[in-house]
Amino acid sequence: MDRGSPHHRLPGARPSAPLLGELNLRPWLGSGLEWVIAGGESPPVHPDWARSLCDQCTEAGVPFFKQWGEYLPTTGEDDPQFAGGRAFDNPRSGRSAAVIREPAPANRHFQGDHVPLMEPGDTAVGGIIMLDRDTVVVRVGKGRAGRMLDGRTWDEFPAVPVVAGG
Repeated sequence: MDRGSPHHRLPGARPSAPLLGELNLRPWLGSGLEWVIAGGESPPVHPDWARSLCDQCTEAGVPFFKQWGEYLPTTGEDDPQFAGGRAFDNPRSGRSAAVIREPAPANRHFQGDHVPLMEPGDTAVGGIIMLDRDTVVVRVGKGRAGRMLDGRTWDEFPAVPVVAGG
């Protein structure tokens, strides 16, 4: 959690970044943990990890706030029209092949035998990372990545306690 952010000054705020895998908060939800903020920075957060946290918070009635950071996730799919038979929707440039392009020596043209299919963990030019066979993240910047998860913006905040006679 950024010490300069207003969230750092919240009572009970505990930083737990970066999120490097799925996290089970069920033992603490409803036992003093009143707000979960999931932020994707570097490395990028897998959407399944964020989805798991969101589901846990929703079940426990705990507000959930999600931001992607620099990377926006998209889904890789089988698509025979693209090199390697896999494609994803690149938010910057449209439908793209899920391949790592390597220029052929000398003539600098792309050739079929120099276009390997991306594998989980691979990084391609333009800030594209394959997290698993079906999930690709694209570096688009914080403003563009936003807070959408499964078609909804997750920007919940805890209720502010009302002080009587104030």
